[in-house]
Amino acid sequence: MRRNLLFAAVLFALALSVSAKAQDGPDVRYRDIKDIYDYSTYSEGPGDWYSPSIAGFISFALPGIGQCYCDEWQRGLGILGANLGFILLEAAESSLFFYGAAAGSQIYKDTGNYGGARALMVVSGLAGAITVVGHAAFYVWNIFDAVRVAGVKNMYYRDQLSAPTVALAPSFGLSPCAGSGLQPTAGLGLRVTF
Repeated sequence: MRRNLLFAAVLFALALSVSAKAQDGPDVRYRDIKDIYDYSTYSEGPGDWYSPSIAGFISFALPGIGQCYCDEWQRGLGILGANLGFILLEAAESSLFFYGAAAGSQIYKDTGNYGGARALMVVSGLAGAITVVGHAAFYVWNIFDAVRVAGVKNMYYRDQLSAPTVALAPSFGLSPCAGSGLQPTAGLGLRVTF
């Protein structure tokens, strides 16, 4: 247990430190840009803010941390909380299942009939199976979501960095003048970058 907590703390610290890189760039929420960019057209390139591979891997190791790595802290912590909820629900259902088995065993020894203990085992076993399947689906979705978030945010940052800019700046200099050499000049310069 202690080793698992240490592993989770290390992953969380890694996500926190690596996500600080994006603090230099524009701040945007995934939910605001997810409909603008088509993730299926994304390809990893040099200078990307986030690595989809890292986001997916750390979300595989601890659900929600990949989203935190991409500076989506509310989303990541929500996924982490939902994962914890699944774990607690699975623990409660398995406890009920084994309690029903133990109670049924004692009742059978005393009366020769399982009675309500069998029903408790069946209901908690079915509920546990449904919860495990739901948790597995949520876990896989979380990994793909972290990869998608990283890709969409990278696409946004690429657009921001490649957006054309127009700047009007004062210019001062010397220009040649007929007969008198150089003459000081002042004016405005227009600079357009693509």
